[in-house]
Amino acid sequence: MMDARSTDKESNIRRNARRGAGRMLGVAGCVLAAVGAATAFSIGGVSIASGVLGVSLGVAGYLLGSRGWGGAAIMLCIAALFVGLSASQNLF
Repeated sequence: MMDARSTDKESNIRRNARRGAGRMLGVAGCVLAAVGAATAFSIGGVSIASGVLGVSLGVAGYLLGSRGWGGAAIMLCIAALFVGLSASQNLF
């Protein structure tokens, strides 16, 4: 028979595992934002694939409980997409 402490401990372990996975996805999304911005400046165009993938990873990280990294990945990837669009129009 399980007592309340073991059930709480298991739920804490699951919650921490989900947040850890969310943090990893958020960090990966932030890395993709940096790659997208670097690509925009190096070739002068927008990299849609890295931006969309980064936003998707950020949303997944946000939904898994990592509000900070997930939100940062979403905002940075959208900003990288706008930078790439600006670079492709020769605004820089």
